[in-house]
Amino acid sequence: MQFIVFVLILFYIHGVTSNLYWENYLREKAICHLPVHYGNCRTKVAAWYYNPKQKACIRFMYALCEGNRNRFATREDCEKFCLKEWLK
Repeated sequence: MQFIVFVLILFYIHGVTSNLYWENYLREKAICHLPVHYGNCRTKVAAWYYNPKQKACIRFMYALCEGNRNRFATREDCEKFCLKEWLK
């Protein structure tokens, strides 16, 4: 009986962790596939966004207002977030 309870607990834990992994995958993939948003303020800074068609991180000038989460301070940050094997 204890073995059956143990196995059921393992299946439950596996199901919960698999669901969290899947949700994380979908959230990160969605962020990396958002279109570039340049912002609308006057002050501009260099930033990076992921371009899914080119499968690369591209530099752009961000105008510091609005925008979306497909914006990274460095190319390395962009690549680390969007070029994961499991996101391709």
